[in-house]
Amino acid sequence: MGTLREAKDIFFDKDCVDTITLMTINEDCDLLVELFKRHRDPNFELSSLPYFALFCIEAANRFEDMGISLNTDYGDVFDIKTTRLRLKLFNDKLGKVIKLINKIAYDQDQLFRNKLRFKWLERKNMYYNLGIFFYKGRIIANTYFLISLFDRKNGHYTELNGTDVKNFAEGIGRTIGKIADFSKSIQKNKPDILEKKLQIQYKDVNINKKPLIKIEGEDRSAYSLLLVNVLGNINFTMYLIGDIVGTSVWKLRIRYLSMYYAKEMLARILERIRDSEVAKRISDCINKLNPVFDVDFRNCMMHYSYSKDGVNLIKEDYFDIQNPLFGLCESCFDGLSIEALKEKVEENLVSMGTMIESLLVIDNLNLKCF
Repeated sequence: MGTLREAKDIFFDKDCVDTITLMTINEDCDLLVELFKRHRDPNFELSSLPYFALFCIEAANRFEDMGISLNTDYGDVFDIKTTRLRLKLFNDKLGKVIKLINKIAYDQDQLFRNKLRFKWLERKNMYYNLGIFFYKGRIIANTYFLISLFDRKNGHYTELNGTDVKNFAEGIGRTIGKIADFSKSIQKNKPDILEKKLQIQYKDVNINKKPLIKIEGEDRSAYSLLLVNVLGNINFTMYLIGDIVGTSVWKLRIRYLSMYYAKEMLARILERIRDSEVAKRISDCINKLNPVFDVDFRNCMMHYSYSKDGVNLIKEDYFDIQNPLFGLCESCFDGLSIEALKEKVEENLVSMGTMIESLLVIDNLNLKCF
């Protein structure tokens, strides 16, 4: 543990931001490596993919800023930048987002229609076109969102080629390995991984036949899918990750991003939705959220940075080398401790998740195991 004097020496060092950034990257890297070793479930790995992509891209960017090139290669089929951006839950102009969601739904529907031997089954919608993943009875992902993580240059979201996926995953693994090699000499804290056996279940449905969420008005199917995407992101970070990761900055990082972009998507839907009952529930939920939405803090969580325009965002009075985020929480939220922030973030996630679950038509009965 460093003394207060040592902490102040680091704060005034010209390389302070680089030093604490490397410490954070090193800690997250160790945790992700350990997670990958202990949980080789392919469904968990799929749901985790955007968080691994976030780490690879943003850590590599920080290394580049420091003059270190990792020479990353993820193959030439999928765009890892888009995989990372899916953490934002399609956070774009809503009209554009709805077109994308409808495109994914159309491509996936055509994929399963074409597998039918008898066309009369197609006319009666007697086939499945969407898979929903559950953990402990809660939705954590769906196949439309997962297929969107593999963004092709041809703009289609159809069946994946196993070799392409393997090359993509190996590229991510190589990048994490290179970062781990660079940080071998840095003092390490053992990752707080909890012993928990994951059991992910699933349910197949046809969304042409039965909606996921009952919403009236135009684009109701797209709104329904977007809300299920938000719910899956919330439940994955709150409940599944909560069961296997103990105290860590990484867990706060992904929960904060999940919370931030969940609210963003709910606000965008609220602007355009014509179902007054659903709109009221969304509005009431947003208005009751804890006010811990800070763009500078969000940027630090997203980009592995403690600075803005070259200026350290951590105030001198709050800087503490023993603090997991070195005083960033206190600096961005008027003295709020990291533990208090965690509680408020979790409360917001539970509140938004509960609201969306209250709208669900799909149930969690008769789930199947992989």
